[in-house]
Amino acid sequence: MPVVMEDSRGVLRYLLVFSAYTNLGKILQNTFNDNHEWLPQCGHLLLPEWASRLLQCAEGGQEDQQLQCASLLCPQIHAPGPPIGLTVGLYATVMRFLVGGPISFIWDLAFYPNCQKYWWRDILFLDNFYFGDPVCVGQAWYLGTDMQLYLVAPLIILPLYFLKKYGKAWLFLLTAASAIIPAAIIYQYNLPPTSLSNPLVTSEMSNDYFDKIYAPPWTRASPWLAGVWLGYIFYRQGNTRYKMNALTVTVGWTLAAITGLLVVFGMFSYNRVVVPMPL
Repeated sequence: MPVVMEDSRGVLRYLLVFSAYTNLGKILQNTFNDNHEWLPQCGHLLLPEWASRLLQCAEGGQEDQQLQCASLLCPQIHAPGPPIGLTVGLYATVMRFLVGGPISFIWDLAFYPNCQKYWWRDILFLDNFYFGDPVCVGQAWYLGTDMQLYLVAPLIILPLYFLKKYGKAWLFLLTAASAIIPAAIIYQYNLPPTSLSNPLVTSEMSNDYFDKIYAPPWTRASPWLAGVWLGYIFYRQGNTRYKMNALTVTVGWTLAAITGLLVVFGMFSYNRVVVPMPL
């Protein structure tokens, strides 16, 4: 008789958080229960699921759903705040008393003073705007980019429901702009098309690429907007099951493979070292 993981007791139940069997279906679920059991949850939702739920919430049209719609911002804004605040607080205060070893002086020279001066950049999720400057928790820059995109998300997602065709045109425009803007900046400043490390790419070019392309939300929005599109498709599809024919599947996988190969091997001219190097 198969073991039902949902009925596990004791220590085993804590392993369920790592179980694809019990979690995969919940991650991909894009419908609500009648009692809205998802509302108290403040876990970080996948963007397509979050966008789909926001559209479903807007579709309800009930006055009592205003709070429910507002609560959808809770998982994205509330979840990373306490951990970042706790980390910054420890770095700026007692952590220096717990660090030891031959290179522990680096903490006193860099981490400790930076966290005392620039803690607010992490708390307010603004690290990505100071990518080349001293920061406290430098690796948290991507949370700033993510947070800023989620804060403007209702202005992008809700028109898909309330304005229909205009909302879709708005999303098309933003998607096109998300590709054109970084391309224009790369062309204007003669930057590499991606982050590369070879003699053809100077340290100045790399620093400019990270500051102007890698960190700002307006140049990182393309994959995020792809998630919005997927969430919109989830919303439109609902619980309807579609079966694609063989031609559609073949064409789709072919285009996906060609796109992937172009993304990888399109860097050839930038990622090729010639010896001796041209002057």
